[in-house]
Amino acid sequence: MSSNHSSEKIVTSLLQLCKNQKEGMVVFGASMLPVLKPGDIITIEKIGSKNICKGQVIVFETGQGKLIIHRVVKVSGNTLITAGDNADELDEPIRICDVMGIVREVEIKKPLSRPVRFFRKVIRKLIKKFFRKSSCC
Repeated sequence: MSSNHSSEKIVTSLLQLCKNQKEGMVVFGASMLPVLKPGDIITIEKIGSKNICKGQVIVFETGQGKLIIHRVVKVSGNTLITAGDNADELDEPIRICDVMGIVREVEIKKPLSRPVRFFRKVIRKLIKKFFRKSSCC
């Protein structure tokens, strides 16, 4: 995909999010495995900067115009530290104003075997339970 086409897609997504408060996107990459996998469709919901908490999966734009879907690991003032669930290292700090929104829903597009679906469901519930106890919201 050319960077021009990628930039157009980002602008379109941002405009849709501003109008509708929600926008759907297809997941690319494996940084959020096993919770999100390539081909899954996520629904992004706009959220106020004061409502972003540790444990939430967010979509943000990098300085190079790339969209990233990662989990918030730490909130410090107007700065967030994020990481992919499948990553060994933390991302560079980002500004809260670079956040497009949080992931509210996941639609699994590719068929999965029953054990894999069960495993993903358990992982999602454990992550939600763990972060609900330790988050600020």
